[in-house]
Amino acid sequence: GMIEENEDFMEYYKSRSTVIGKEICYTKNGESYVATATNINPDGSLEVLCDDGATETLTSGEISIIKK
Repeated sequence: GMIEENEDFMEYYKSRSTVIGKEICYTKNGESYVATATNINPDGSLEVLCDDGATETLTSGEISIIKK
């Protein structure tokens, strides 16, 4: 069914993602934060783990990968 196909697609999407596990910088309410990308949601938003242990769900416009 469609659901299974969608899940397969997301697994493919996640496996091809260059951002999972990387440190990223994002901007919220005019302030910049550093977090680690942990997951991509079905709607394309990104889940991140902040340094203080909080999680945030970000949309693509706010995110940049930190180049080491």
